[in-house]
Amino acid sequence: MEGPITTMSQCCIAARDFALGDLSGDGYPDLAIATGYMSLMMKASERSVLYLNDGGRRMWDVSAGSGFDDPALGISVAVSDINRDGRPDLFLANTNASNRLFLNREPGGNFVHLDLRGLVSNSYGLGAEVTALVGGKPFKAVVQPGGEYASSSEPGMTIGLGSSKAAQRVTVMWPSGMVQALGDLPAGTWKTVKEPAGAVVDAGPDGTASSSTEVMLHGTLHGTALAQPSYSWIFHGPTGDQTLPGKDVMFAPVAPGVYSAEFTVLDRFGALFGSDFCIMRVSDTTAPTIDVQMPPKATTAAAVVFNGSNITDNDPAFKAGGKVEWTFRNGANTVTATGFNPSVKLVQPGRWNMTVKATDLSGNVATRSIEFQVTGIAPPPINFEMVAWAIAFVALTIIGLAVASTRIFRGAGAQVPLADISEIQPSDIRGPHIDAALEDDDGQHALEEE
Repeated sequence: MEGPITTMSQCCIAARDFALGDLSGDGYPDLAIATGYMSLMMKASERSVLYLNDGGRRMWDVSAGSGFDDPALGISVAVSDINRDGRPDLFLANTNASNRLFLNREPGGNFVHLDLRGLVSNSYGLGAEVTALVGGKPFKAVVQPGGEYASSSEPGMTIGLGSSKAAQRVTVMWPSGMVQALGDLPAGTWKTVKEPAGAVVDAGPDGTASSSTEVMLHGTLHGTALAQPSYSWIFHGPTGDQTLPGKDVMFAPVAPGVYSAEFTVLDRFGALFGSDFCIMRVSDTTAPTIDVQMPPKATTAAAVVFNGSNITDNDPAFKAGGKVEWTFRNGANTVTATGFNPSVKLVQPGRWNMTVKATDLSGNVATRSIEFQVTGIAPPPINFEMVAWAIAFVALTIIGLAVASTRIFRGAGAQVPLADISEIQPSDIRGPHIDAALEDDDGQHALEEE
């Protein structure tokens, strides 16, 4: 070190820009000054200067030993911990030479680093006051990285602890007026501190809707207003998830069922601040859509397959539980079938009318009629006169057989007991032809009594 500042001439210099940072980690801010640009304007020869704070008692000029006083026209200086080792580094911007980055190799003490994220206040908590006890002594600093010319130091707060093992009773007083107590933080802590918003996310009450109409949903953030929040709704339903941006949205359900509507709020940094749910029960008022693929050719020679696979409905369960009915008409001919892909035999050529009726699980009905041509040879027409003659012929045949049976067995009109069969005389069953058959060559009867 070159020694402490002891005269007014040493401390009163023309500064174009300056930056404060605890380079040695002892809890006292050090000072870097860029003087080159002002020197150019004033035709002077002053160079940029770096001072280390000696426990709040004096400032030591360490410019020459650090290389900070190179003969370049410095225009801006900023502080940032580039390599995240807890020791702030310096960046010097020059007008007539390359910019320079000075890595801090000072054997510093312990530290605690805070990155503030304002949810009601500004993004980086600029103007927030941080207080703590370090080694039994009070620490107080204001987060104010700006002020440098054409640059800004890293937002955040590094608390130099020296040889202390912790920063005690760390408290952040936000520009919004909120006070946040962080408690004791051990040395080496890197902590992102989000401002407490005191707001409550509300998705509103449960509701009902139908599949054919839109419904308005209104999300609310009660309490302290967040700064630059973003809102969105996520609808978890039967067909998957659907996301709509905004606080107030119009939701058009695509399928019936139960939906979980999630209202989410992100803070200005894109992190989830909070969410809330409401339940939407959506009834089905939408009829199926009928789309039938006709066969390329319909003939009477074979069964025809009709393809209704493209009959759809907004209810995902329609394919498994829906009903599809088919009716085919041609004059007095009617054929019916069911299912999505029926196989139908149409025996009459000519112009046919097909009506398809689809019913979903909620009872919504859709119908569609299609005409198509069936080719082939018609069966011969029925000749009712020939049918009448055939019936008459059958009837006469039956009557003739009955009469013949009566003449042959006319002598057997009375039932004869089995025990009296031996007493039947041949003459009892004679007829003109039977008599001749019963006589032998001698003209005697062939049947004799036993």
